[in-house]
Amino acid sequence: MSLFKNLKGFSLVELLVSMTILLIIMSFSLPVFVSSGEKIKKTELSEIAKNIAFYTMEYIKARNITCQNNPEKGSIIDAKYGLSYGNSYTLGNDSSHYYPGLVDINGNPLSINISPSLPYQTYNNNPQAFYSVLQGFVPYGVSDPNLNNNRDKSTNLLPIIKYSKNIPKYIFRAKENYTPKIYTDDTRKTDPTSFDYDPHYTNDSNLLKNTTNYEGFRVLTRIVARKRYPNEPDHVQFYDVLVKVFWVYGNREYSYEVSSQIMTWGE
Repeated sequence: MSLFKNLKGFSLVELLVSMTILLIIMSFSLPVFVSSGEKIKKTELSEIAKNIAFYTMEYIKARNITCQNNPEKGSIIDAKYGLSYGNSYTLGNDSSHYYPGLVDINGNPLSINISPSLPYQTYNNNPQAFYSVLQGFVPYGVSDPNLNNNRDKSTNLLPIIKYSKNIPKYIFRAKENYTPKIYTDDTRKTDPTSFDYDPHYTNDSNLLKNTTNYEGFRVLTRIVARKRYPNEPDHVQFYDVLVKVFWVYGNREYSYEVSSQIMTWGE
């Protein structure tokens, strides 16, 4: 029995000292765990944006089909079969060839197909060669606050992209007073004489909060129709394509972009 009588427990002071030491260790460790969790979240969002960007680019490439040169004349059948269907058909300044080009979500040729700009020209030189749409990452058929009657609110153009109806999460959702613009302090993006210009950008700081007041992802698709030389037919020979995906994390908007050149016609 004397063995048990000689055993001593921890004093209150010792317990307080031990707890203080543990709290100090935890105070240093907790930010590490929080920071690690934030990095994982940011990496996840970045990977999703990357997948959206590459999916969008591949989708655009798949919309490059053979169709008529002028969307105001004839139909795709007329363009493909011409006089065999009893209709004469004129393709711009070439009346015997049928050129490929991109089509919108309804299967209609983009108007930029017949107004290509030259490689050195900007939006200021030939705005008819530029296609730009800002749309939310939402399943096709779901209401998108970036569009009005399915048309871009800034350019009045139809989207070229349809996203799957099976999007699991991170669907675009606008919050109060959302404005479908992209804030930037890069003056080149708001200058029509610059190659980086896009009508969706704004440098109005008063709109900064409204432009980022959303959840999920939004996608900017910019396509420029081009031909190599002035004396060639007025039909696109290749497209300069930029896809840029935006998302908000914390109080900051992030983006991921991919660019490509899509060939359509030309020797």
